[in-house]
Parts: sequence; structure tokens; C-alpha cells
Amino acid sequence: MSDGECTHHGWIMRGRLRLVLLVLIGVFMLVLSPSELGDESTYQLVSPWGACQGFTVETVAGAVNGCTPLPPGMYLLPGEGITLMPWYYSAAANGSIVLMADDNRDPTSGDQGSIWLVKPDGSSLHLDSNPWDFAPSISYDGSKVVFARFDPATSSSDIYSVNADGSDLHLVVSGRGTEHLTVPSISPDGSAIAYWCGPVSVFTAPAVCGPLTDGSYRTSGVMRVGIDGTKPRMIAIATGAEFGQDGPAALSWSPDSRWLTTDGMLGDNSGTQLQLFKYRTDGSDLFNNLDPTRQITHAVAPSAPVLPQFSPDGSEILYLDSADGHGNQGNFSFLIGVDGSNPHQVSLNPDTTCANGSCDPPSYGEFIPTNGTPAPPPALVDATHVKVPSVTHQTLPAATSTLKAAHTRVGTVQRASSSQVPAGRVISQNPTAGATAHRTTKQGPPVALVVSTGLTRTVTVAKKGVGSGTVTSTPVGIACGSTCTHAFAKGISVKLVATAASGSVFSGWSGACTGTGVCRVAMSQARAVSAAFRKAVCVVPNVKGKLLASAKAALKAASCGTGTVSNAYSSTVPAGYVISESPTAGSKLAVGAKIALVVSKGPAG
Repeated sequence: MSDGECTHHGWIMRGRLRLVLLVLIGVFMLVLSPSELGDESTYQLVSPWGACQGFTVETVAGAVNGCTPLPPGMYLLPGEGITLMPWYYSAAANGSIVLMADDNRDPTSGDQGSIWLVKPDGSSLHLDSNPWDFAPSISYDGSKVVFARFDPATSSSDIYSVNADGSDLHLVVSGRGTEHLTVPSISPDGSAIAYWCGPVSVFTAPAVCGPLTDGSYRTSGVMRVGIDGTKPRMIAIATGAEFGQDGPAALSWSPDSRWLTTDGMLGDNSGTQLQLFKYRTDGSDLFNNLDPTRQITHAVAPSAPVLPQFSPDGSEILYLDSADGHGNQGNFSFLIGVDGSNPHQVSLNPDTTCANGSCDPPSYGEFIPTNGTPAPPPALVDATHVKVPSVTHQTLPAATSTLKAAHTRVGTVQRASSSQVPAGRVISQNPTAGATAHRTTKQGPPVALVVSTGLTRTVTVAKKGVGSGTVTSTPVGIACGSTCTHAFAKGISVKLVATAASGSVFSGWSGACTGTGVCRVAMSQARAVSAAFRKAVCVVPNVKGKLLASAKAALKAASCGTGTVSNAYSSTVPAGYVISESPTAGSKLAVGAKIALVVSKGPAG
């Protein structure tokens, strides 16, 4: 089997699995009062789940207002002939409904079938007979239909458009044999199409979807294109985390054309959770796929909210979940505020009955848009190029907030003395204020800052002598070694410590300090200090007449070692004291040279 065939069958299995999950996955949702939401009594829907042999026209409360029949020879239930694909339909303000027939007989097919249009007067039109079509959607005014078409040869899919009278069927967006395009949705005013783009194969996942405003491409995301297929633009990278290439189950425009709602995944490859999201349609949410403010639901497994759509007034979102608030299994409808508030179950099918924890038939529908003159989508913005704000003279925390608000971030931070800028505030930035920076992630491009340490005074350390060693400071700044000059804040006290290297001896300070101890300098003015190091040699000290322990200590202090120790009688040197040493005192020897000692045993006899 080829890679293309493997991907094709994998896509089909995922398409079938999506419907199975809607039936099997449960959710526990608190049922709240809808008092703070829109006027739900005005919402009209169509649903294929009622007693009508077609689409029941009803209110959110379940009051039936009419029936739009299916095309002749099409049925709701399998076994009677060609059936309706129950999750793939869309309604217009004039009552027309576009739907997908379950008439693809290819054994490798998934959720694909030909596209039909039905009207309230009972008439119908077969808009496209290709059995590989899927995901149809109709414009608000009912004049145009868009849908996706699967290509079994490449496992890619394309977006097509057709007029509601069946004329002008044409390709709008090509998947080019590498992209999976799905869930096309026409903007309320009919000027644009939103759709999902992902890779054909999740295993290769090339960056084929786009472009972004910088000309780059990404693996997957929500696209916006003109109704004529011009100016395609990615407006949201992924939906949630979205690990599969199949994309969301739905995209829905808000009535004012400013938002899209969709479902997507959160989590990682070891475990994912379906959630609902909303994104701006102008592209300003390009990098906000995981922004908490764009997440509507906060479902916990086994919850699985899908198929979201805006209510006709734009105040709420209708979605499908697979358990009611009492734990009954099935497919149930919920409404939730666009801000994620007040989720509550609605019964769209008065014929639904529950027994033994299972409910049938499902309760779900598609809103009928209200008549009116919808606003066009807002102009697209460039989210990949940002103007760098000015942060000079701000504190570092304030600069951090300012940069974040402008979709940039703090880069490297250096410190420098300034007589003009107070300590802790920004002296300069790079890029400079007003420059255009390239943004490729939500965090944004870095801006390097130089932050003032205020008025400073400089400590300069010089090392002298033939020995070696280091000088370090407290506060940190001098490490000489390598850094022998540093500017410290005016008025503080700086402690300098000299440490001799192996084979060397620190012989003392000069300049601003003297002696061989710790050097402390007050930073009322610039300070210069020299540290002298000499090579360590063994200059034999005079240890005659010393106790043996004292003699050994003196030899060690002089970088000498104790050699052989012998004993002899002496009538003049008390027992335990050194009688003589060899070599003699004053001799200059290599470091660690051994000095032999003769120690008195006291008088003989």
C-alpha cells in the first residue's frame, strides 16, 4: 500500500470515528439558567431528528413551526434507500437547506456524498452529483453554496462553490494534492469564505497551509479567502493544539462577521481534550490558538464539545455534546455564552426519550439566520509584523509589560552607568522605537535593552609581580583574571579579596589599599588598586632553639617542608628543641624543599 493510500484510509477511519465519539463520549455539564443570555425564544433552527420526513423547523424550546422535506427518494433512516448524512447540513435565512447525501458506495469512502438543496416549498435541486463531496455550507441569503471535495487519488481536498440554482459550479481553493481543506463557511455578507487547512498526512506534516502575511506557510490553521478565491490568508494557526490533519468539525461566523467559533484539541499526543474556541476574523488572533481568552469551554474528559455555531443574535453558541446533565448517553444540545458563561442544555427534539442511561433520537440542529444586511468581515491585519514601542526611561517591569502588549518581548538586558537616566530604568533599546519587527510566534520578537545603574564610580585593579593570582569583588563585578575594571554604584563600599595561585604568594596591596588583608574601598570617587603576587620560594627560616612543632610550622609558612628529624644529646639545648637545621637558615630553595632537623634529647646520662 502506498503512502497516499494509507493516508486515505486513515482519514476515512478518523471521519467515521468522529461520529462514533459523538455517540459514545459522555459529559457532565451543570445546567444553569439562561437568564443572562440572548432572547432564545427568537432562535429558529432546522433539525433532521423530528417526526417530519425531512428537516423540522423549530424553536430552541422545541416548538415545531414547519417541515422542509428531503429530496424525493432520500430518507432519514438507513435501509429505505439513500439517506441523509445527519451532521452535514446548513440553513439560510430564506429557509433553504443544503445537505449531503450518504450515496458514496466506494468501500474506501468516509463521510462523503453528493450535495443537495431543499426549500421550504418542498422543491429540491441536486447541486453536485460527485460522491466525494462533503461539508456543505450555504450563505446567509441562500444564494450560494460552498463545499469540500475529497480526491481519493491524493487524499487531498479542495473547496468548491455553486449558486443555489445549480449554476456556476467552480473550484475556489485548490488543495494542490498536498492539503486537506474542510468545513468551508461563507461570511454573513457573502464576501469571504473561512475554511480549515491541514496536511494530507499527519506523519509528514509539511508546512503547506497559508500564506501568512509574511509569505510563510504553516502545518495547519484557519484560512480566510475572498468568495472568488482571491487573497487567501491564514488567520489562526491551528485551533487549540489540533494534532490531527482532519481539523475541526465546524466553523461558524458570528452575525457581525468579526468572530469564528470552532472546536479543537488541547493536550498532547499522550492525551487530548476537545474544547470550543473563538477567533477574530481579521487575522489578529493568528498566534492566539492557545490563548486562554479564546477558549470558550473548559471541558474535562470524558466531555467532548463539538459542532459549535453562533446564535442568530451572536450572544450565544450552540454545540453538541454526548451526555446530558443527568448522565444519559446520546447527543445533546447545549447553549453557552460567547464568553463561556452560563452553559445550559436545550431540548431541540421533543421526541427524544431516555432509558437505561441512553437517549434517542439525537437533539441537535442548525440555526436559521435572521434577515437583514450583514456587515462585511473586518479588513485583514498584519500579525507577522509589529511596531516596536518606546520603552526608554521605563522601569524594567514596565518595559516588559509594554513590550508584551505590543506582541514583542524583552531580549538581552545589559547594565550601564548613566548620569541622565535613573538607576533601574531603560537607557536604550534595539530595535528602536517605531521600527518594524518580524513576529513568528505569539511571544513575539525580542527587544534588547540597556538598563541604567545610575551614577557610578569605577574600580580599576592592576596585578603586579612575577607571581599569579586573582582579585574578586563583593558586590560582583571585578573578577581579575579577566575583568579588572567595573563601575559600581556611587556611595557603596566594595570589598576586594586577593587569592594567590598555586606556586605564588600574595605579597600585598598598593594604591587605594595597603597591607595583605581584605581591601575595602568607598565608592565616593574612582579607585585604583594594585595587587602584588610573587613566585613562592622556600627561604629557610631560623628554627634553631624552637620546639619541634613550632619549627615545622615555621618551615611550612616559609614554603619549605620538614625533612628527616634526628635526635641528639645536648647539654645546652633542652629536650624537644631544635639543635640544628640543614640547609642553614637563609638558604633559598625550591618550594617544598625538605629541611633536615636535629632535635635535642637533653643532657646525656
